[in-house]
Order: sequence, then structure tokens, then C-alpha cells
Amino acid sequence: LSEKATNILYAQAALETGNFKAWYLSETLNLWNRHAGSGRGFWTGRTKYVSAGDPDLRIFDSVEQCAKDFAQLLSDPLYRHAMVGLRNGDAHEYFRQLERAGFSATKGYAAALAIRYRGYA
Repeated sequence: LSEKATNILYAQAALETGNFKAWYLSETLNLWNRHAGSGRGFWTGRTKYVSAGDPDLRIFDSVEQCAKDFAQLLSDPLYRHAMVGLRNGDAHEYFRQLERAGFSATKGYAAALAIRYRGYA
């Protein structure tokens, strides 16, 4: 990955984990807030209950495993336009296309990512 792409993903992980301070992070190594049922495919690994109404989080054995899982998600054709933005180092296009593809149910997800990214760019 280019330095820009790395910074884009770092900003996204920072947003998803509350600047890497989420209480569950040390137990799950889940940098992108991946839930057991999120994305296509079925998660057969361990999970962590977070709160009522929220799906369980995936538990990873290493940051590398987490990164590979996230890369697998982004390889889905649903995220092809987001990947173009990421490969080109275009943070705003990546964020916009990620939101458009439905990565997060949070309204204004792309705008929140853009604000976080400004701190790392």
C-alpha cells in the first residue's frame, strides 16, 4: 500500500476504535469494528459480545489476521469503487464509496472519516 492508502486505513481504524481506546480492542484486535455477520461470507471464528442490540465483534488472533480479513472484505465487488479511491490515495473518494456501499449504517460516515483523516494526512 502507498503511504496515503496506509494513512487512510489508519484514520478509519482510529475512528472505528475511538482512537484505539475501545475497551474491547485488546481482547479482539478488531481494528475496523468487523461484526460476526458483516460482509459476505460467514465468520466461523470466535466473537465478543459488546452490548445489547449490537452484533458480536469478530475476535482476531493478530493484527495481521484482522488486516487480511478487512482486505478480503474490500475485495468484494461491492467495494470496487472504494478500492479505486484507496489505490489512488483519494481519501474522500474511498470514504464516499465506502459509505455508498453500505459499510456502516451510521449516517454521515464518510464525513466523520474525512474529519478523522485530516488529523493523519
